[in-house]
Amino acid sequence: MAIQTSEIKDNLRLAWLSLLEALYTFSPWQRLVLVSGLFLVIFGFLIFKFGAKIAYNSSYKKYELSAKPAFVDPLAPTVEQTSILALLDNRYIAYTKIVNNSLYLSGNGVYRAVFRGESGRQVYETTGSFYILPGSDAFVVVPSFRSAEVPVTGQITIQDITWQKKFVIPDVSLGTPAPIKFSEGSGTRLEGLVINNSPYKLGRVRVVVFVYNQQNQVIGISDYSAFSVVPAERRAYVLHFPGLPLSDIYRVVPMAETNSADVSNIQSLDNKLPVQDLEQ
Repeated sequence: MAIQTSEIKDNLRLAWLSLLEALYTFSPWQRLVLVSGLFLVIFGFLIFKFGAKIAYNSSYKKYELSAKPAFVDPLAPTVEQTSILALLDNRYIAYTKIVNNSLYLSGNGVYRAVFRGESGRQVYETTGSFYILPGSDAFVVVPSFRSAEVPVTGQITIQDITWQKKFVIPDVSLGTPAPIKFSEGSGTRLEGLVINNSPYKLGRVRVVVFVYNQQNQVIGISDYSAFSVVPAERRAYVLHFPGLPLSDIYRVVPMAETNSADVSNIQSLDNKLPVQDLEQ
């Protein structure tokens, strides 16, 4: 191998010497023309190379993809007045409605609830999370709490909310027939169903149940969450309303919801029905 390498070097050296010897056989003006021609060829190649690069970049620039915000300045949601309902044993429950004023944005947020008594003193405070779909409303139900002083005012404010623009939101259909009412001591028991009519497995389904009297006033509210609900599944739930006689209940309105904008909440069991979460 070393002998072959030495021979190659000797051949290259002889070729270089032969080229120099051939150049010296030319007249001075011929050598000048030859060297100038070589420089012109090299210079012309470089000009063509960089010129072609600039021309191609300019031609394809209009086809370049650029990242831009999907939305700017989302509309702030509207938080309606907080309603407080009295339960037994100095316990209370509250709710409010959050209206999404953005038709194409979904959001995940955190709320803060503060309740005050007649003296203006704060009697209870809590925080929680909520989600809201594009162009929809969200009901926030503050879990029952105990207070020695009667809370007369409540304020639920949005502490933080993260907006997202979803290009694909699966269509999820949920069925919620009116629950059956049963008298239970001095209160009422409701037995109902939530039906997953979609082809997706849902991580969480939430049912909010409103109870009305004959004056169309909300006299009771409760919510229930079902987890890992598969397609066509009928999930039963039971809600208890102690201290609320069956005779006081005129109608019951259940509302089922799931966060269809959250890809982690929806799982397709059919490869023909992929769940996409395209967002920017």
